[in-house]
Amino acid sequence: MTNDREEEIKINLSEEIIAQSFQDKLEQVMKGRLYELLTKLFKFIVKIGVVIPSDDFKTKEGHDGIRCSAKANDGHLYPLKNSLIFIHKPVIYVQQGHKVHRVLTRGALPQL
Repeated sequence: MTNDREEEIKINLSEEIIAQSFQDKLEQVMKGRLYELLTKLFKFIVKIGVVIPSDDFKTKEGHDGIRCSAKANDGHLYPLKNSLIFIHKPVIYVQQGHKVHRVLTRGALPQL
């Protein structure tokens, strides 16, 4: 999926209902990148926030996350604006301000 692909989405509601319910946050016909449109729809219609990686962190290869493991589960760790999220089984979400002790190592070390 390319990030630059432009899409046009038409919301099947009247202009009055959109203006009344969403206070000009949505339009009947919206144009833009597909992921931006879906994020906006989830936020205002379904009222579910979408978690996206922070632009402040990139690996030297340009990736948003780093490969790591939590106990015996391999996955990817994504630094977000105010939290961290580990994606795979189980998903681990750590909010800013929670004290967490983690040991960061390179390569395989014996468990202590």
